[in-house]
Amino acid sequence: MIRYDNATTGLRYVLARWSAGCTGWVGFPAYEGKLDTLSEKWADSFGTRLPGHVRHARQKKGWPNAYACAHPLHGSDRWQVWLLRTACDDVSPITAWSREKWIPTPPTYGSAESQLVIVREPRPRRDYTWTWRLSDRHLNSIGSHWRGLVLRGDAVTLAYDIGRASSSLPMFGGIRRQVSKELAALERLWSKKWPNQAWPGPVSLPMMGRFGTRKSVQEGV
Repeated sequence: MIRYDNATTGLRYVLARWSAGCTGWVGFPAYEGKLDTLSEKWADSFGTRLPGHVRHARQKKGWPNAYACAHPLHGSDRWQVWLLRTACDDVSPITAWSREKWIPTPPTYGSAESQLVIVREPRPRRDYTWTWRLSDRHLNSIGSHWRGLVLRGDAVTLAYDIGRASSSLPMFGGIRRQVSKELAALERLWSKKWPNQAWPGPVSLPMMGRFGTRKSVQEGV
């Protein structure tokens, strides 16, 4: 299991694995004291520490591969653990692969109020990519709060809250595009409501905000 000390890097790993062809996952919070036990269990059951050449041989035979990582759960004293798997031609019903409750839809992270989701979406250059995005509920909550501040003309609080969100959210491409679109709409509303006051929001967003900045610890791949 690869352990990351910040959520952004862990989410980047999950995104990379899903983008590379994983088709199922499980994820849940766990206390740090449980990570070693989970790591050993998943290594024994799913081969999460297998070297690349062994994974390649398994893939050629139509067998699945699995990947595991963990990172701190933002706003909690627990860790988020992830187990992802690739597709396969056939798996015996008596193995751990069949007993595991794999989720076949793209990964999600966080509570219902602040959830991130992996989606495949178009980019401005007209190709498609997998990326993390804010759930509709999460985005609507943020946007509603900011619109209220715009309507009240509270420039100080608006600038502070936008700055805090921009620096703390993991600015994957999908999230960055969502927030940029929301800010553009807010700037237009501000100009109509307060035409004699300068827009207090940012000119541009950071390329990648992050939940923490510590180094990662790798235990196998």
